[in-house]
Amino acid sequence: MRPVRTAFLLGLLLVATRSSVLAQGTATVEGHVTDAQHRAVADVIIRVMGTGFTTRTNSEGFYSMRDVPMGLITLRADCGGYESLEYSELRLAPGQKMTLDFTLVALPPPPPGSGLVFRFQLLQPTDAPTSDRALGGIDEALRGRFRWKGYRLLTQAVVASDLPGRVPLQSVQALEADGEQYELSVIIDSVSGQGVQMHVTLNGWIRLPNSSADNRRPPDGNMRRTTLLGTTVTAAFGHTFVLGSAQTSRSGSRSGTANGTLILVVTPELRVP
Repeated sequence: MRPVRTAFLLGLLLVATRSSVLAQGTATVEGHVTDAQHRAVADVIIRVMGTGFTTRTNSEGFYSMRDVPMGLITLRADCGGYESLEYSELRLAPGQKMTLDFTLVALPPPPPGSGLVFRFQLLQPTDAPTSDRALGGIDEALRGRFRWKGYRLLTQAVVASDLPGRVPLQSVQALEADGEQYELSVIIDSVSGQGVQMHVTLNGWIRLPNSSADNRRPPDGNMRRTTLLGTTVTAAFGHTFVLGSAQTSRSGSRSGTANGTLILVVTPELRVP
C-alpha cells in the first residue's frame, strides 16, 4: 500500500506546484469607487480592457479581480450617470496585489424629455446591388464585414428608455418575419459619456428557429430555443454595430435573397426634444 500513498502525495505536490506557478504569473487588482462627495458607488463595471476580465463594485463600492495576467494593462470604470474613468499603462508584476481607487464625476442631467433609443434590425443579404431604403445608410457598417452588396430588412424592434433611465434595462420582444417567429432579448448594461461621446454596453440576442448557428447561452441563462444569435458590445451612439451573423436553414422566402444568412445589427441613438 505504500506505493499508492506515495503516488497520491506526489499528485498533491504536482497540483500545488502548478497552482503556485499559475499564481506567480498573475496578479490581483482591487479598490474602491466613490463619487466627488466620497460616497461609495455601487454596480460600477470594472474591466481590464482588451481581456475578458470584468467585475462590479458591491454596495460599499469595493471591487476585486484575481488572476489578472501580469504585464501592462488598462483599467476602466463605467457606470450610468457618471463619466467613464480609465487608467492606462499599469504594470502588474507576478503575484502583485495592486490597489487602485476610482473617483467618478457625475454627468449633468440631460434636457427634459430626452431618452435612449436602441434600434435592433434583423437583415438578410440579397443579390440586389442596393439595400432596402428602410435601412438608410447601414451599408457602410456592413461593407467592411460582409461581401454582399445589398440587404433587406426582415424585422426590427426598438427598445427605448427615458432619461434618466433605469440601467440595467431589460427587454424581451416577440418578432415575426416571413412567417417565422423570433424573440429578441436585450440587456442595456451601462451608459457612459455625454453627447457625441456617449457609449453603451449592451447584450443583444435573438432566438432563431431551425438554425444551424452556434448554440450559445444568453446572459439571462434561458434556453427556451436552442439557437441564438448575438453578443455583447460597447457601441457609440449614432453608429450601427453588427451583433452577429448566422447561417440558417431558411433559403430565402422572397426572390432575390442570396442565401439563409441572417445578420443582427443595433443602432443606439440619443433622443433629444
